[in-house]
Amino acid sequence: MISVSIEPEFEAWRLKARELLAVGVSPDQINWRDWSGGEEGLFSFEEEKKGVPDSGGGSQVKVKADFIHLARAVSCHSDPERWPVLYRLLWRMTLGGSSRLLEDPTDGDVIRCKEMAKSVRRDCHKMKALVRFRKVGKDERNAREKFIAWFEPEHFIEEFNASFFVERFAGMDWSIFTPRRSLHWDGKALLLGEGIEKEDVPSEDSSDDLWKTYYRKIFDAARLELKAMSGEKPKKYRKNLPETRPSRYLYPLQEKNLSDLAVREHSVSRYGGSSLKTLREKAGDCRVCPLWNRATRTVFGVGKSDADFMIVGEQPGDEEDVSGRPFVGPAGQLLKRALAAAGLDPEDLYLTNAVKHFKWKAAPRGKKRIYEKVTKGERLACRPGLLAELAEVKPRVVVTLGNSAAHSLVDGEFQVLRDRGEVKGDFPGSEKVRVLASIHPSYLLRMQGDAAKELGFMELVSDLKTAKNWLETANGED
Repeated sequence: MISVSIEPEFEAWRLKARELLAVGVSPDQINWRDWSGGEEGLFSFEEEKKGVPDSGGGSQVKVKADFIHLARAVSCHSDPERWPVLYRLLWRMTLGGSSRLLEDPTDGDVIRCKEMAKSVRRDCHKMKALVRFRKVGKDERNAREKFIAWFEPEHFIEEFNASFFVERFAGMDWSIFTPRRSLHWDGKALLLGEGIEKEDVPSEDSSDDLWKTYYRKIFDAARLELKAMSGEKPKKYRKNLPETRPSRYLYPLQEKNLSDLAVREHSVSRYGGSSLKTLREKAGDCRVCPLWNRATRTVFGVGKSDADFMIVGEQPGDEEDVSGRPFVGPAGQLLKRALAAAGLDPEDLYLTNAVKHFKWKAAPRGKKRIYEKVTKGERLACRPGLLAELAEVKPRVVVTLGNSAAHSLVDGEFQVLRDRGEVKGDFPGSEKVRVLASIHPSYLLRMQGDAAKELGFMELVSDLKTAKNWLETANGED
C-alpha cells in the first residue's frame, strides 16, 4: 500500500495521479491523504514505489476535457474520499479500457463524482450570491478604499470561485476571509492567504445601517416565500448578512408571525357589512399573501346568496383557476354526485373555498399544473374574507371539506380523518351555525382501490345527510 499525501488541490492530485498511472499503480494500492504542511512532507514517489509491480502502464495519459472539468469541481469537495474516487474513475477510463465511462448514468463512481461536483457548484453559487463586502477604510499605499467580506463555505471553493470576484469587482480593493483561506485583490493581482476566525474580521461599518434601513422600507412580509428563503439562505448564511440581522423587523421566520401580520392588516373589519358583490371585488384586489401573483384569477364563491346550507372547500384547482368558479373540476363532479345521493339540490347551496387563489407547482413533465398545499399563513390571510362571506350569507349549517377548510373555522389541532363530524369553531356568529367537517372529494380521487374509494364516498354522503338533517331540524323548530 502506497501512502500518498498531497496538497488538497486539483493540480497536486493531477500530477500524482499521472505519475501513478505511468507505472500502472491500481487504485486499491493507494491510500490518499490531504497534506496540511506538517512534518510528514509530500509524497516521495521514488521512495514509496519500491515493491510495487509495474503493471505495464504507459507514460502518456489522455482523457477527455469533460473529465478534467468534472475533476476540478470534485477536487474542491470537502469529502476526503474525493481523491480515491477520482483516481478510480481515471484508472477505469484509461488503463481499464472504459474510455466512455462518463456517459454511463448508472455507474456508481460517475454518480458520486457528479453529485459532489453539483454540491460544489451550488456552494459556489451561494458564495457569489451571499458575500457582502464592507468598507473598512483606505489603503495607506494607494489611498484606495478597502472592502472585506466573510463567508463560510461548505467546500474548498475559495480559489475555484475567485475569478468571479476578480471580474465582478475588479475596480476595488477587497479581501474575502473564510475559516480555511483568504483571497486578496489589489486591482492588479490576486493573492492567497491563510484563513482566520470570524471574530478577527472587522465588525460592520456605517453602510450596514443604510442596508438595514433600505430593507425595512421595501420589506413586505406578506410577499415573503419562507420555504424558498430557507432553501436559498439557510441559517448559517443568514447570520452573516446585514439585512437579516434585525430579524424581528425583516424576516418573521415563524409562520405564525406572518399569519398574525396578515390577519392584523387584513382584518374582518375591512369587510364588515359588505355585499357579496363587494366581497368578490375585494377578493380580486387582495394582495395580502403571494398566491394571487401566479393564479389566473380569483375564484370566489357561487350559489344562493342567502343559502341556509354552505359548503367550504380548501382551494381552487387547475380547472377552477381557469373558469373562475369553484368545484367544476374532477373533485367538483364527485361532490355533485355526493350531493345528489344525499338529496341536496346544488341550487339551494352556497359553495366557496377557504382560499380563493390556486396554489400550484409545475409538473416534472409537460405543462400540467399540480396542486400544492397552502401554508398556515396563506390560509389565515384568507380567513377574514371567508368570515365575511359567512356573515353575509348567514348559513345555518356549514360543511367543510378537507383539513385546510376545517382549520379556517376551527381549532388547528383538528384532523379530518381522525375527528370527522360536528366541530365547534371560534369565529363571529359561530353560536348561530353548526359546522360539520368531512373529507374532500379530491382525497377520494387519490385513494387506491375501488373498494376504498366507494367506502370513502359513502362516508362523504353520510356526512352530507347528517348536515341536511341538522338543517331540517333547525327549520322545523322555527
